[in-house]
Amino acid sequence: MWTRAIASSETDLKPLIARAHSNGHTIYAGTTGDTNHLYQFIKEGKYSGLDFLFMNNLEAQRLCQLPNLIDCGKELVNECGIKNVIITEGEGGATMISQNDVYHVDANKVNCVDSTGAGDAFMAGFIAQYSSDHDRIKSLIAANNS
Repeated sequence: MWTRAIASSETDLKPLIARAHSNGHTIYAGTTGDTNHLYQFIKEGKYSGLDFLFMNNLEAQRLCQLPNLIDCGKELVNECGIKNVIITEGEGGATMISQNDVYHVDANKVNCVDSTGAGDAFMAGFIAQYSSDHDRIKSLIAANNS
């Protein structure tokens, strides 16, 4: 299920997430543009139960105020109730953090001319693979290849 929600200060996505889960849907969210409002909602637990949250390394560090990306991901999982946090790191690859594990994939070496849309392609690759087999590791590798 792919939805776009515009959050306001009154928005609590937990009931929507619970309803989607009861209907067998997986919920994905990614950060876009100015994420200050999103950070507040995540920290308040309003995205608790979210299956996958995608963000880049700068967004993760800004949100958590921690230099270590794994610590950022663990904070979002343990304190904010997000099931899986996927942090892209540009040339450094991508890392997926969940309650019980951390998995990293190295970036493929490419001659990057323009990175516009790279995060969107990454998310699309992950979602397409995960929708077909529900394997998080294979989906992370597919996203990296996207």
